[in-house]
Amino acid sequence: MDPEKRAGDARAGVLDELQRINDQIDRAVELAGLKPLFYRLETIAQEYQGDAEIEAMAVLARQRLIAKGSRMRDQPLADPGAAEPSAIPTPFPTAAPPIVSDVIPPVAPPAQDDKPVRQPPSPPPPAAPFVWKRALITGSAIGVVLFLIGLFALSRLRDRAPEQGATGPVRVSVTSVPEGAAIRVDGELRCVADCSFDLLPGTHEIEARLEGYETLKRIIDARAGEPVSLSLPLSLEAQSVRIAADMLSGEVLLDGNPAARLQEGQALLENVQPGSHTIRIAGGSASAEFTLDVNPGQAPLLSGPIRTRNVLAVLVSNKGNQARLYTSSNPWKVYMGGQQVGETAPAGIGLTPPSPGDHELTIGEGSQQRKLIVNFGSAPVLAVFLKTDVNAGTLVVATGEDDVQVFLNGKLQRRATARGQLRIPGLPVREYAVRVEKEGYQASPAEQRAIVRKGEETRLEFRLQPLPRVASLRISGAAPGTQVFLEREHIGSVQSDGTFAHEGIAPGKHTVEIRRQSYIPRQFLREFHAGEIVELRGSELTMAKQPATLRLVLVPPDAMVTIRGAKETQARTLSQPSAELPEGSYFITATAPGHNPQSVTVQLSAGQRKTVELRLRKQEAPPAPKVLTLADWPGVWEKREQWFVRKGGGFVLFPVTPAAGTFLFTATMLKSTAIFRERHLEWVVGFKDPKNYLVFEIDDKNLSRKEVRNGRGRDWPKVPHGLNPDQKVYTISVEVAPGQVTHRIRKGDGWAVLDKIEEQGRDFDRGSFGFRIEGNDEVGLRNFSFLPK
Repeated sequence: MDPEKRAGDARAGVLDELQRINDQIDRAVELAGLKPLFYRLETIAQEYQGDAEIEAMAVLARQRLIAKGSRMRDQPLADPGAAEPSAIPTPFPTAAPPIVSDVIPPVAPPAQDDKPVRQPPSPPPPAAPFVWKRALITGSAIGVVLFLIGLFALSRLRDRAPEQGATGPVRVSVTSVPEGAAIRVDGELRCVADCSFDLLPGTHEIEARLEGYETLKRIIDARAGEPVSLSLPLSLEAQSVRIAADMLSGEVLLDGNPAARLQEGQALLENVQPGSHTIRIAGGSASAEFTLDVNPGQAPLLSGPIRTRNVLAVLVSNKGNQARLYTSSNPWKVYMGGQQVGETAPAGIGLTPPSPGDHELTIGEGSQQRKLIVNFGSAPVLAVFLKTDVNAGTLVVATGEDDVQVFLNGKLQRRATARGQLRIPGLPVREYAVRVEKEGYQASPAEQRAIVRKGEETRLEFRLQPLPRVASLRISGAAPGTQVFLEREHIGSVQSDGTFAHEGIAPGKHTVEIRRQSYIPRQFLREFHAGEIVELRGSELTMAKQPATLRLVLVPPDAMVTIRGAKETQARTLSQPSAELPEGSYFITATAPGHNPQSVTVQLSAGQRKTVELRLRKQEAPPAPKVLTLADWPGVWEKREQWFVRKGGGFVLFPVTPAAGTFLFTATMLKSTAIFRERHLEWVVGFKDPKNYLVFEIDDKNLSRKEVRNGRGRDWPKVPHGLNPDQKVYTISVEVAPGQVTHRIRKGDGWAVLDKIEEQGRDFDRGSFGFRIEGNDEVGLRNFSFLPK
């Protein structure tokens, strides 16, 4: 269902409920029956603040309830009597000086819409006859005034609630499991967990590092006013066993169970769990077997001898700068980088790699010499090398990139690089020409030549240069501190010299946004091409200041407000209770019929929110004239459900002349009996006789106007009313004065001037007001009142 229609149906239901409450008040015979009605009326009035028709009906019903309750208290068995007149009073609370309150958000982004929060209606108080009956004793007038004062007090408290935007740094608390992890924020070391720190609002990368554990990263979106609590459970570093053998095929067993197969002399056991494990590697007539102890966060250790057949086994246990070398045959001299570091022994030999990465180890001397390429890193790894006595060697091609194609003597190798390198075992002893290629990288680096020797590993390193795959952003001439966003993600701020640079932007169209406190953000849609720089500079970076938001709280709420800027020569009318204005000084004036005007000067700053409260004092005035209702139009209208209905009768005139004053009514055309033309709701003003009057007709689009003078009719231009064409019920105010007839119509929560006829010397007020109901047509009327002038 359309939300607008749903809201309209709900409102119509409340109007029906108010009519039923009136009937229940009339039928009540004891005070206990009035009590729940009293509370329900209070709830309706609170829920529909701002709806003049519902508020008026609720106040009138409550007035009738208090009056009847007072009579019943004095005469419990008396007849309730006739219903009270259905007038629409408009009392207002006592005036107070104008109040100007400032709320200035200190952050750059525009403040959110300043919408008052409607508090839920207070629950009815506990059953206490003294409290609610005392309201009856106070009398009708005091009860209504107190009720309305309460409504305005609630509105004022709600409207003056602090309009604070969440600003400032965001508090971030980080815990790690286990404790002691080094916490980095956007690559910068901040603290050791468990710890807390402040961050500026935006997107940040939180990283936890702890020796023996996998590095853990999290992305957080820090929002102002919302503290962040982050728990980082760390996982132990995975232990792995990497095998490089001269046997091109074979099987790897872990604790007697098949775990992997040698493929071109290589195999990998990942995530070996803590504990003691037996590993056996067999291929052809060669085999090796050893026992491995795995402890969390430590380099793996051998326990016991290495048992081999037809193969030399060299094992290097490594974690960071902790390394140990074992061999299946001892003793052997060991060299690292050409420098002797000792001799092997059954318990192994400790090594201290000078830096992470690949290093050459030499085992033995002369014809028994073996050269190995060992990678040392931070993760715990056992590297297993199995060397046979074949007249062949191994070529290690290091590229630092995966999926790189390797060519030997122009022939493409079946496998590409993995983990940054390719090991090619079993190569015949001779010289090879090697080159590499990878899509997305510059043309292959220069070809290199390598000599493969028996029992040795020869390493070649290629440095690939990627083709430009990303674009860059450069900003110059911007205000220092300006925040820069790419696709709504914060990427940095402009430096003190007005420049900013950011790289690594994927090709394509991107939205760049700049933000600055108290200024309106600017967005730029640009096409980014790989390897190119998009520049923003000069005048295109000029930012306009944010408007200030002025919010008005008026008593009475229908007061007319004009505003004039310090540099403006003419004031203009504010039609809404809030407005966005450039920063500056403004002179504001509020006026309302029957009230003294009120003026105030307001200074507005860019991005500021300011609430101005103007409470107009009532002017001293004679007692208000009596409001006339349908009770003063006897014998004409028949009560039918929620309507008072009149069938036919031609000119049905209100029996009051002269008719200077304001007529207020809600009406609809219930039935049209016309054959050739559908008739709509019609009413007459200034009716003197059937040959002299003004007649008005409203349909689904327009208000039609016609003057009949001396029996001759003259149509005036139609006036569009702008309501929903499906609307059939209209709430209209007709103000009649000498030389003037003004029509206003209810639109949503407010009134709008629909038509104004001015003609000096005319005596519109000397005629009668009424409805024209032709044939057997039926018109429904409710909430009718007439306030004479």
